[in-house]
Amino acid sequence: MAAKKLIVELLDTDGKGVAGVNVKASGCWELASPLTGKVLFLIDEPQAAITIAGKEVFSSALDALPERLVFVQNGGDWQRK
Repeated sequence: MAAKKLIVELLDTDGKGVAGVNVKASGCWELASPLTGKVLFLIDEPQAAITIAGKEVFSSALDALPERLVFVQNGGDWQRK
């Protein structure tokens, strides 16, 4: 199975990028979001799990993984948009 590119975007309630949040994808390094709130991963695992600030927020088979996932800050949690 070929690796797949994934963009994870973190937004506040006003739609602006959120910086400084740790994001991790299966088989990848944990990254801190930049000012844009967008983090790019290249995933090469059969099952992709995404964690934001230490909490798993999304899981999918690699072949069903979308190219982009957007999450909006909701109190202390992140909700998929």
